[in-house]
Amino acid sequence: MASLQEEETPPDKDSTPGTAEAVAELKQVCQEKWEVVKTNHQLITKNCDPKAVDDHCPLLAILQEKEKRVKGEIETVKNSKPNVLPENPNILQEVLRKDLTKSISQLQEVLTLVKSQKKELTQQISREEEIQRQLQAVHNCLEIKLEGIANNDGEEVTMSSVISELDIKIRKGETMNRSLTKKLVHFVNEHFPLPSVEEVKAGKKKLRSSDKKISMENLVPFKVVLQELMNKCIDEPHDPYVIITNRFWPPYIELLLRCQIVLRHPEDDQRIKLVPFHL
Repeated sequence: MASLQEEETPPDKDSTPGTAEAVAELKQVCQEKWEVVKTNHQLITKNCDPKAVDDHCPLLAILQEKEKRVKGEIETVKNSKPNVLPENPNILQEVLRKDLTKSISQLQEVLTLVKSQKKELTQQISREEEIQRQLQAVHNCLEIKLEGIANNDGEEVTMSSVISELDIKIRKGETMNRSLTKKLVHFVNEHFPLPSVEEVKAGKKKLRSSDKKISMENLVPFKVVLQELMNKCIDEPHDPYVIITNRFWPPYIELLLRCQIVLRHPEDDQRIKLVPFHL
């Protein structure tokens, strides 16, 4: 009831015509009702004498009186028809309009949230379907392999046959390795030979001061550089870096770096490693 005595709030900009007058009328009615309530409360307080309470069971007596009061309030509510405020149809229309506007705004927020969740779920379903397709492909491959094993005419796989098959594969691998190594050496010797004395002298003018100590006598073939890098990468994967010395022709090292065949150490630019393409 105390809120009825607060200052009037300015009407909304989108209120319908006549709403301000209806609100003022409603406040006047509420003020009158409040005056009636205060008058009745004063009369009840004035004419109600305190009732003595039994000293033996004071709490029971208080609860009995509260029960009588509650029953009286319930009976009053049953026998009376409360007046619903406001009675002005303009105010009812305005209240209904505001409630509908608020509900629409809340539903729009919920709709935005639902659309966002739907998009996320759709993406998740697409990922799950892709995983399912991959797993199905693996399953099909395994089934084909199992069928091949089952249709192997009942041939028993012995340890000697397994070892023999592995030996054949090892020999094939060694043969292929020798062939590829031979081709690589031929390619490197043909396209990346050692520089001539004139090329070394001309190249020193373009090199950094730290690289100008290079001499023709110290340079090693490019195939040796590649061999050291590959051996380090395979034999010492925990420390695959090779230190750049005056044995390496700098233009060839720069070529490997530009082509991203080798990488520099993150903390020491004088150390390089071969990119592990086999992993």
